[in-house]
Amino acid sequence: MPPGPVRRPLAEAPFRPAVMFCLKCLRTSVKNYVAGSGVQFEPNCCFDAVSSVKCRQCAARKSNCIPTATGMLGNASDLAEILRWAAYFWDTEQEGIWDPAFRVPVGNFTAALAAKFADAEKAHRVEHHVSAATKKAMVKHAAAYRGFVVERRTLAARTNEDFEYLRLLPGDAGYLLWQLAISTFLDDIIQEVTRLYADGQGNEERFVQELRDSFPVAVVRGL
Repeated sequence: MPPGPVRRPLAEAPFRPAVMFCLKCLRTSVKNYVAGSGVQFEPNCCFDAVSSVKCRQCAARKSNCIPTATGMLGNASDLAEILRWAAYFWDTEQEGIWDPAFRVPVGNFTAALAAKFADAEKAHRVEHHVSAATKKAMVKHAAAYRGFVVERRTLAARTNEDFEYLRLLPGDAGYLLWQLAISTFLDDIIQEVTRLYADGQGNEERFVQELRDSFPVAVVRGL
């Protein structure tokens, strides 16, 4: 009699990473997001087993997780901060301030931003051959990428930047794509606020300024 399926011992408290999410989970969440639903977008990455190093989705699919490349962990942190900022609009205590109808465009915009992050991360991988086709090539390029990470961490330490959570720099593949995605996201949010709260007296400017002041990530303009 063939053996039955192996059951994964589940943890009492599943871990849902905010920054160290699996990119496969992120892409699945983007793909499955229903535009216009008004549902809060989340990466939906969950590590629910006692000892497995795989997330729930990858374990079910018998595949390996793909974390964000080391050279972009700072950008992943920025995405997490923006998603946390956007979650504010789903806070029921804020419904007296922010119209629940605003959740529809915000949900659409955050899903689109997550898609752009995945694209930028892919461009970074291609530039550094992080996902090589053969094992031999993978070993070769992995060593080169480790050297790149060391150089970037050294540079970050010299400029008093975060040397653990590295970010793309101007000229890197994916840098322009990601920076434009962030600025477009905020601009789209502001445009929707202006449309929803315009009253002919300019009161929408107060809401716009509040959003600009609270936005957690630096927005690069003039690219």
